[in-house]
Amino acid sequence: MVHKTDTQSPPIPMPRQTGLLKRGNIFHLNVRVPHELLPLYGKTKIIRRSLGTSDARGASEKLPYARFQLQTEFDKKVGQNKPRRGRFWVPLLALFHGLRLNEAAQLYIEDVGEEEGISCLQILVDLADGSSSDKRLKSKQSKRRIPIHPELLKNGFLDFVASRRADTQHPRLFPELTAYGGYFSNHFSSWFGSFKRKTLGKDCKATFHSFRHNFCTELNKTGASAKEIDMLGGWAAGTQSSAKIYDHPTMERLLYRIEKVEYPGLDLLHLHSQ
Repeated sequence: MVHKTDTQSPPIPMPRQTGLLKRGNIFHLNVRVPHELLPLYGKTKIIRRSLGTSDARGASEKLPYARFQLQTEFDKKVGQNKPRRGRFWVPLLALFHGLRLNEAAQLYIEDVGEEEGISCLQILVDLADGSSSDKRLKSKQSKRRIPIHPELLKNGFLDFVASRRADTQHPRLFPELTAYGGYFSNHFSSWFGSFKRKTLGKDCKATFHSFRHNFCTELNKTGASAKEIDMLGGWAAGTQSSAKIYDHPTMERLLYRIEKVEYPGLDLLHLHSQ
């Protein structure tokens, strides 16, 4: 006879969603399997579940920030961050250049340079001397060069970069942003999530990635071509029409588009260098 006891078994950890993946027209959900459950899944750490298009869209969709939300964020700690380091610059880099969080957080000093006489950001994996680095990009299309938006220039970004070049000990633009789990975005993401909840409330559904959605929305309003949008945002090219294949935007043309990315009603005058 088996006697029941009041002792309950510890809860079994469940597989955890780690990301959404698209292959062709098929969406898959990557799920990380806890160590305790590996025997049930053939000892594989990642399982993949196919999703319908509507499910995938819902899982990956992020809301952009409303103007008043942007104003509140940049009026608060982001705008008051002193000395101006990663917590000040990274949100601005995302809002005005569409950078993903890890792309901005992992920047090296040498990733800020010039091309065709125009100051630009270089989103690359390898270093200038051809050697590899610990930087990571989402895809090969993520590699790109982006003209620096006038708003960043008004805020003294190039002066900040110049001050960082004087530091021969740390090659990173934001050395205080350390990596965790192979990504320089992880610690920053935790801080920003806490900051956003305190600033905008727990009901705000927007995330850091929403800055990129704001950028894409405004970039589309400028009349940019599909090729320009792909090049500035680091998006996959999608359908290769002749308009894309034979379109080769220059840095001057990309600067023209970046300059037109504006957020009417957002006042950042208090951030400008005096």
